Amino acid sequence: MPGNLLPSYPPLMSRITASVWKTFSWKDVQEDLAILRRYHTVFIVDETLGFWEGEWNQAINALATLIDEVARYNSDGSDVHFVHNQVTLSGVKSGGDVRKPAENVKRGFPQVEASTSLASSLHDMLKPYMNNLKKMRQDQTQEKVICKPVNYIIITNGSFKDQELNTRLRETICATARELEEGGYPFAQVGIQFLVVGLGTLLHEHFLEELDRGLKPICGRDIVDYTHYRIDGNNLTYGDRVKILLGAINKRVDAQYEHRKKGETYLFQK
Repeated sequence: MPGNLLPSYPPLMSRITASVWKTFSWKDVQEDLAILRRYHTVFIVDETLGFWEGEWNQAINALATLIDEVARYNSDGSDVHFVHNQVTLSGVKSGGDVRKPAENVKRGFPQVEASTSLASSLHDMLKPYMNNLKKMRQDQTQEKVICKPVNYIIITNGSFKDQELNTRLRETICATARELEEGGYPFAQVGIQFLVVGLGTLLHEHFLEELDRGLKPICGRDIVDYTHYRIDGNNLTYGDRVKILLGAINKRVDAQYEHRKKGETYLFQK
């Protein structure tokens, strides 16, 4: 990206606690976001669970906003994968470029095939990534093997009802975390953020809490974060964007910005 990699933004919104002001300056936030230029950002839209119309519109608006934010720092853009429809868009640099494909996406399938589940899609992405990461370490002369750190952002309505698929998802994430820890890879080599749109997380928050808080004692490393974006007609605030984009790869940001009541994450407000 030409010029200054750290563009100017509107002033921080009013509802931010004194503790965050003490530990975060505006320069700190911009520097934190600048790390996105080092990452391969992949958005995974899990339309298998079914969004009602308001949720779907909000999910796509959030996706478009986050793609634009990543593009400010990373000239390679982001990849977008729709789980059930098996549609992948590569190098997306404008949020507007996902709106038309999203209109053609079929969603809300009550019977989810294992081959098109979120767990399977995430496994199919993580397995070759980890293999390439090992190859890069074993033979650093292989210039063709390029493994940038990766930041997966999963957009879902949070209705994790299928225990079998939940188990597969947990096992996939835990296996990756264990490989990263046992291999001594950098702490933020892989991040997995769950962005939950709508009310599903109110019923299944315990599963997301387990992924977010409970895997480290079992797998040795915390690579998961989740953010609940409740439907109320507002767009993502700047603070929401920071939390979503960095929460899984910068635990300091995750801890400092997560000032929430159970079931909601509103970091800033106009």
